[in-house]
Formats: sequence, structure tokens, C-alpha cells
Amino acid sequence: MKTAVITTLALAFSASACSDAAPLGVDELGSLSVVLSDNPSTKVAAGSFPPWASLVHHKVFAQNYFHGSFKGSHRIEISKNGRDWVTLGSAISLDMALQVEGEAIEVVTEVGVPAGTYSYLRLHTTSSVTVAAGSEIGGETLAAETSVVVGAGAPIESRLSTPFVVVAGAPLTLSIDLNAEGWISEENLQSGQIPATDIEAAIAVTPHVAAPASVVSMRERSI
Repeated sequence: MKTAVITTLALAFSASACSDAAPLGVDELGSLSVVLSDNPSTKVAAGSFPPWASLVHHKVFAQNYFHGSFKGSHRIEISKNGRDWVTLGSAISLDMALQVEGEAIEVVTEVGVPAGTYSYLRLHTTSSVTVAAGSEIGGETLAAETSVVVGAGAPIESRLSTPFVVVAGAPLTLSIDLNAEGWISEENLQSGQIPATDIEAAIAVTPHVAAPASVVSMRERSI
């Protein structure tokens, strides 16, 4: 049975910065894009493994082999101080494959934001994860498709050692890797929920001055 729940994912970074109250001119704005991916930690030769013949077969924690999807509605915000938030565009619908090497989906495209150092990122999501039948989890093969709730209804806070900097007049891309291999487990599939602490420990956010070459724009995808 597929399940969805409204979850707030708050990714808290290490430093804080003051918020500018005065209106900003164009010369004080930077351009920010956000891409979402789920790259596997380790890969092995696929061989013949229908129905994923076109996908790379991956080996992750504890001999697990899985494919699936991350589906739902998402809205992203950033903050310098954890109190004043800047919304990056509007909510978007997403249906993204998990554990696919090199696929990154652009979920926010060149949004103007005040220049400065940002220490927090927050993701509001109504979503679930579906793991495909035939996946091998904990030494067992799933006989049927299995869906789990993302975040289990709890806010998720993750701290980075280095905040990201938006420079006036310059583009920046944030890459968010879900790292599903860190939270798809036999225990979580049995409970039907992904604990907030599991996702918190796995998600990684990396700034890039240019978008990764593998990025696919939401405009190019059919949701």
C-alpha cells in the first residue's frame, strides 16, 4: 500500500548570518539552482537483471540490491540565521528513480536570492519511497513492491561543516544527494517508515559554481 505524509526536512548548517531587512537591488542578488539526485555508494556489474536492464545494478550496505522511486511534492527554503527564510520558487512534483548513477534533476532553476552566507536549507515534502519488487534487502528478495513514509512525520536537521555562499551577480548550484543506501533497510521496510535520524545522517548537500553535467531540468521531465 502506498503511503504519503507531510514531512519537514530541515537541513541545518554550521554557521549563522544576519538577515538584511532592507530591499535589495539586482546587483545584490545571486542566482541559485538546486539539483536532486540519489547516486549509489558502490556499484557492481549488472549482468542480466530484468526489469532494470537499462539501469546500472548497484551493491550497497549489507549486500542490498535495490531500485525504487522517490515521489511527492517538494518546496525548498534557505536561511542565513535559521529564522528568516527565503523560498526558492514554488512547490514542485517529483518522481525520481533511486540508486541511478549520474542522474540529477533540477528542481529549482536560477532563482534570485540575496547574496551572503547561508547556513540552513529546509525541504518541505509530502512524499513516500517505493522499493521495487525483486530488490534484495537484508538477504531477502522482495516479492512485491513496498512503500514507506519519508521522515516518519518528524523534522530532520542536518549540520554541514561549511555553509554555502551566494555571490552577487554569480550563479551557484546546490546538489542534494539523498543517499538512499543509508536509509533503505530491512527494518525500515518492515516498519513502513524511514526514521528522521536515518535520513539526517545520510543526506549530503554540496555547492557547485556550475551545474553537474548530468542535470535534467524539470521542464524536460514528464511528472
